[in-house]
Amino acid sequence: MNIFDKVLKKMNFVIKTGIIILLFLMLQNELNSQPNYSAWHFRDGNLSGSKRGGSGFYIQNIDSFRVKWATPDISGDVTPLIGNLVDNTFEGISFTQPLEMTALMGDEIVIIGGSGVLLKKQKLPAYAQNVKAFTVLFDSMNTGFSNYANNTVLIGSESIEFFNPNSTDTLAHSYIFGYDAELDSIKVVKRLSIDLRDFAPNVSASIKPFYGRRVGGRLMVYTVIDMNKPIISGSSTTEPEFFRGFAQFYDDDQNSIFPLPDMKDQKDLRIHLASDVGLYQPSVQLLANNFTGVLLPWQSSVQPNINISELVGGGNFNTSSGESYLLGFNIAGAGLANNFSPRVIPVNGTRSILRPIYAELDVSANVRNNFILVAEQYSGIDGSDGESKLHLYTQGGAPITGTPQSSVPPLSGGRNHYWSVGVGNIDGISSNSWGKYYPNNPGNEIVVTQSSKESVFPESRLYIMRYRLGAPIEKPTPSGDTLFQFDTIATSRVNGWLAAVADIDLHPDGKDEIILVDGSKLMVLRMRDYQDVNFRLGYPFDTVYTKEFRKQTISNVAIADLEGDGRPDIIVTTFDSTYVIGSIIENTIVIDCPQKEGISDFCLNDTINLRWQNIIMGQPNVNILFERLDPDGNLIDTLVIQEFADNNNEFVDFQVQAGTNLFKGTNFRIIRGRFIIQGTDYPEKINAASCYLSIYYPEINLISTLPALLETGDLLSISASVSCIDSVSSYYKVIDTTGWNYIGLADINSGQADFNFIIPCFSDIFDCGQSSQIERYIDLMFVTHINGYSDTVYYSGIQIIPKKLQFTIDEKLTADPSIIVRWNPSQFAGIIPCSEISISVSLDGGFTFNQIGTSNVSDAFYKWNVPYNIQDNLILRLCCLQEACFRADSSITGVTPNYVNIIAPNPFNPEREIMEFVYKIPESLNISVSIYDQSNRLVKQILKDVPRTADIVYTDYWDGARADGSYAANGLYYLILDLSNGKREIHQVFLGK
Repeated sequence: MNIFDKVLKKMNFVIKTGIIILLFLMLQNELNSQPNYSAWHFRDGNLSGSKRGGSGFYIQNIDSFRVKWATPDISGDVTPLIGNLVDNTFEGISFTQPLEMTALMGDEIVIIGGSGVLLKKQKLPAYAQNVKAFTVLFDSMNTGFSNYANNTVLIGSESIEFFNPNSTDTLAHSYIFGYDAELDSIKVVKRLSIDLRDFAPNVSASIKPFYGRRVGGRLMVYTVIDMNKPIISGSSTTEPEFFRGFAQFYDDDQNSIFPLPDMKDQKDLRIHLASDVGLYQPSVQLLANNFTGVLLPWQSSVQPNINISELVGGGNFNTSSGESYLLGFNIAGAGLANNFSPRVIPVNGTRSILRPIYAELDVSANVRNNFILVAEQYSGIDGSDGESKLHLYTQGGAPITGTPQSSVPPLSGGRNHYWSVGVGNIDGISSNSWGKYYPNNPGNEIVVTQSSKESVFPESRLYIMRYRLGAPIEKPTPSGDTLFQFDTIATSRVNGWLAAVADIDLHPDGKDEIILVDGSKLMVLRMRDYQDVNFRLGYPFDTVYTKEFRKQTISNVAIADLEGDGRPDIIVTTFDSTYVIGSIIENTIVIDCPQKEGISDFCLNDTINLRWQNIIMGQPNVNILFERLDPDGNLIDTLVIQEFADNNNEFVDFQVQAGTNLFKGTNFRIIRGRFIIQGTDYPEKINAASCYLSIYYPEINLISTLPALLETGDLLSISASVSCIDSVSSYYKVIDTTGWNYIGLADINSGQADFNFIIPCFSDIFDCGQSSQIERYIDLMFVTHINGYSDTVYYSGIQIIPKKLQFTIDEKLTADPSIIVRWNPSQFAGIIPCSEISISVSLDGGFTFNQIGTSNVSDAFYKWNVPYNIQDNLILRLCCLQEACFRADSSITGVTPNYVNIIAPNPFNPEREIMEFVYKIPESLNISVSIYDQSNRLVKQILKDVPRTADIVYTDYWDGARADGSYAANGLYYLILDLSNGKREIHQVFLGK
């Protein structure tokens, strides 16, 4: 939905509800509880153009003035206007209405908030062409004339006179802008248009609004119309060939905003003038009899001399371009009235530039009237040459100075200079007087300098003047002289031009300060008391404040209470930036309470997002501190986190790592405290504290009870409560060894860490010949990790033993003394690989073990031929040869052979028995064992050339079968033992079935 559709939607709602209002007033918000009286809606400060700024509510000390904030977004030869453009407030500060500052920078509309924040930088819409500058802010709800506004204000803009020879368009335009809060955008609210076809070929003009108000329920905008170099054919006409003068535009359609119908001017209320009246802001003042007077500036023209005759409100309003006029008329009602006919000013030069302003002066005690101060000026170029003077007129246009009937002369300046003119109460309260020579001048005085923004006058002076009726006032010197009614109270040689007048400090002395600009220097002057010796010695002014903007040139100064704190600021624009000078507002930083998951608890090395708002900008850098408290809440110390941290935005985010430095010098596992942010320039005034927060070290505490003994392959399950931990790594180390071995990461859930650890095969601490008396222990180490930080917790003393190898020993039921061990190969299919078994025995109770043989796991058994002289009791060990952590020991008895060199049973029945031949040999050699029958025929070869060891008891077997597998016949047979040394033993064997 575009802006236009939104507007129509709003309009339908308005009509349905029966509320008839101007739609563009929807852009304005509700009335603030109290308006800000210190605004700068006009280029020269106020309606009258007297450069006087509004005062505040509170006393402030100018000595404490500082540059509160600055912005480069408004700079150059511009005149910022200051008013309530955006209806907002400052969070946490109970001020009156804060103001905004706006200017047109090239083709961009810039709005700076009272806090110094850039609120808007928005390009002019493509259709809003040839906008030159902003000339006025006005409250469209205001029915009268006022220097302040109850509502948000609109922006009047001056258009550039633009002629396109290829266009047939004869319309001149100007635009009224406003802030749309719903769209957060600056938009054109109304367009002023004037048809110039009656003035062809002069069909281009500049429209300069200077005020707007509501009249009879309609918006009325007052403007000055100017044409720079119109084409002129004649010297006198009742129908002007060009349009220079005054026009007022009215809103003919209350229920519309742009791009619906333009605001048009009332032709019968135009004032056509013979020369240029657009050089300065017109002066507007409420006068007696409910008149609202308007004074227009004037610059007389060179040849040809043009005469234009007008009727304004029934009176003649005739002007000639070659003359110098004081022009005044009345716009109090919906129409236009002639306040007085154009007055010719008796000037002393050619092509004078006249600037009239209304000045409210007290002519006597309790008698206050409005007067017209006319600045007669000359530029010294383009034919403008003469002696600059200052004239005084009544509000009705009657001359007070410089007439044959008056003895009051105008103030004569020098040749070819402009005046800077202001009005204010310079000498203050009535008690400021000194005898008959310097009585207090009630009310306002006139303040002027001979230098101006336009040009520098080499011998410029600052004058304080008054207009006073009554008895003449004697001068202290020369003796006998008296002051004229319009005369100088005090003067001094100064460099610089008058920029503004205002009671900035609101001191009880009641004096307005005088703000001067000299190139790059800003000066605030105050007139000394009349009793002051320095005043009487010729030094009437005290410089109470100076500010040098090095390598910059000041282009404009305004007075306004931007923040709404009741204390006016000085707003200085240079070609580099705009600066706000005034009293530092204390504690304008608001810190959000740092939180993590909704609470202000953080873990070590967490990144704490410290976020704060600069309610008022002005501290480009801040110091960030942290106040540490002990567990009892007592302050330990204050740590510096960061000095000169950037602070250039309304909202600032600063990342603080909750590192070990916050715990430095303590043994606490928890640190509590708060952050402090303070301005680097004014830490005692600009500071703020965060909420209190806590920072925790990582914590891990076992919930499970650690077992005292574990076997290889056992599952060790450990649970621990954890806090401020991202992950936990586990490690083990065998006691009395070096190096930690990584186990793995814990599973963490809801503040509990669970470890599941299968005890590995500690091949480096177990071996098959190891004493059974040696005990092995491991330590556990848990390394907690949080945000790049790690901490270590140790647990020790878990005994580790090899996994038990399951085996059995055959029971001895025959004469065979051999030990036969059996195992199930499937038990080795687990986590510990094993392919070969080592068989060892210990004859010393397990202190030492000697290997007696090995066997493949797949064999599932091992037969041990025991030594002849072996002891009867021993320990048998089976151990995985690859991984010694898989083993078992078993004590056995009855090992010593009881029968040697026998055959049993003998005789034997092969159908139910096996013959055993138990023997030993005296020396180690090879043997053969054979069975022969009585015919000396070989029945079966039991062994052939097999090595045997001396003193080992062996058992060989015959099952009664022949070589072909058939049973031998009953009878006597011979077992022959052949030794490789040539010896033979023969034993009889009886077989019977």
